[in-house]
Amino acid sequence: MSARIERGAVEPSLRERRRMQTRHLIAQVALDRFERQGFKATTVEEIADEVGIASRTFFRYYSSKDEVLFGWHRYAVDTIAAQPIRSGSPAQVLAALQDDTDAFLMAADTRPGDVTRLFVRVQRLLLRDPDLRATESTQLAGLAAGLEARVRAALGPHADDLLVRLVLQVYGACLTSALEVWLGTAEAPLPADLVALHRRARRQLSTLLVEPRPPTSLSAIDPMNAQVAGL
Repeated sequence: MSARIERGAVEPSLRERRRMQTRHLIAQVALDRFERQGFKATTVEEIADEVGIASRTFFRYYSSKDEVLFGWHRYAVDTIAAQPIRSGSPAQVLAALQDDTDAFLMAADTRPGDVTRLFVRVQRLLLRDPDLRATESTQLAGLAAGLEARVRAALGPHADDLLVRLVLQVYGACLTSALEVWLGTAEAPLPADLVALHRRARRQLSTLLVEPRPPTSLSAIDPMNAQVAGL
């Protein structure tokens, strides 16, 4: 079994709370502009000016405008990848990874509602913009090293590269499918609803994989190949 992700958190100091408030304000203003005039057309200077800070101050909170959109991805992947997991079968390793993801998402219920709303806005913006989706894929590919290392370690030193990739791909497909459905369910969907959809996707995938299928003959696939095989 994998370790639980803690829901509790240490109360931040006044200085840290102010920093978090400023980060949140920057994110709100940036998203407003991204939605209004597009991500590429928005500059750091415009965001900083609307927030009422100098451009150099912006970089104390975010390394770039990309981080406003993709910073949550890094936090999520790093948090999940840091959870220890016992060695087991591929199915057990996949289930542990998915359980930790559910625990991380459920912890979102303890965060302020406006944080969840910002996350929803970011995800919907990514869905609408193909260029941003491509950037997101690149970002996630770079962050996936931690998850891959965790899966490989749990499967054992002689784990087949193909098997490791399959576990990660199945994990990503379930989560992405649930996320896309979740974003279309309501104006302000709840994290718990995403967890429910993710668990439903896991069940449906299990059914799909174990459902008996009738044998398919070569001739049913391609009559020409069957003729060739019979020569």
